[in-house]
Formats: sequence, structure tokens, C-alpha cells
Amino acid sequence: MISGAFNVITNLASKDCVTVQKKDTIQYCYRDYITIFTIANKREHETLLDAQLILNLITIIATMIFFHFMRYRLNNSNLYMPDKPITPADYTVKIVNIPKEVTQEELIKWVEKFGTKKNPVKVRKVCRSHNISRFLTVAKQKEKMSRRITRGKNKEKLDKQLKLISYTMQEIRQKKIEYGPVAFVTLDHPKRNLA
Repeated sequence: MISGAFNVITNLASKDCVTVQKKDTIQYCYRDYITIFTIANKREHETLLDAQLILNLITIIATMIFFHFMRYRLNNSNLYMPDKPITPADYTVKIVNIPKEVTQEELIKWVEKFGTKKNPVKVRKVCRSHNISRFLTVAKQKEKMSRRITRGKNKEKLDKQLKLISYTMQEIRQKKIEYGPVAFVTLDHPKRNLA
């Protein structure tokens, strides 16, 4: 950054390019909005050119040292990776926006088709989410109703409503609850599938 700033400032400050062409002379460059920022504008200032070359060399060496240091750090971090314990989260994939009509077998086939002969993908387990929003709504209604009954007002009417809510909850439990749009797919052979 220092080298670049030095280059631009010294190029701009030097005035080796001419503004007007003189008769019977050949000019190296003409001063305009582009050439005032170029190295041609300081071609006759050898000390500035030498300083620019030295700064550019220092910048290149510093960049090389920085990249070697970063490469060393990355290589060392890879050495310690196998020491960390592998958990199911390391080889479990979250899949969203799944249509509720998709079966578990279809989902497994869909995931396994992304494997290759060299690196096959094998599904160990699928955890589908369920849409329980209606059940939770009814459960909250039941809780509110239970609190009202303990207060003692209109106990008979509230008992009937509580029985109706309990019946609704039983119906929901007996029916097959719909799948939700999210599934967690755990893959087999985690080391091979992490790559």
C-alpha cells in the first residue's frame, strides 16, 4: 500500500510529460489526465525511479513472507483436525422445503443419488419434522381452560369445553401427523462423506 501510494504521488508530482507539442521535436509523452499518473511522467527522475523499484521489491518480499506464514498456519491447523471427535453433526445434512407428500424412502433415494462410484453416499438415518402447530394450539387452549376452572367461575360450562378440547387432542394424536418441510439426514461413513 505504501509502495502504491508512493508511485501515484511521485508520478503526479513529476512533470516530465509536456502539455503542448513543440515544432521539430519528438516528445516521449503528452501531459493529459491519464499520463500524469503513469511512470512516464517521472522518467527523468532517477532517484524517484530507484526508490519506486526498492519499495516494489520490499512489497513483493513482504507479500511472499505473508503468504508463506499463512500457508504454514493452515498446514498446522490441518494436522490437529483428526484429534477432534467426530459427532453426528459433522455428517448430518439439513434439508428444507420438502413437500409433505414426499416419503422417507423417496428422500433417501434423492440424497443417495448425489454419490459417485468412488464416493457413494449412504443414508444412515432420516429425521423428519412434523407439523404439530394445530396440536400446540389446542394444548394452549386446554391450559387456559384448566386455569379458568381453578378460578371457579362457570365451572360446568368450562368442564364441557375442556372435554371437547381433550377430545380434539385425542383425535389429533390418533390421526397421522403430517410431515413438516424440514428433515435431518445422517450419512453413513462420515470420513468419506465429509470430503
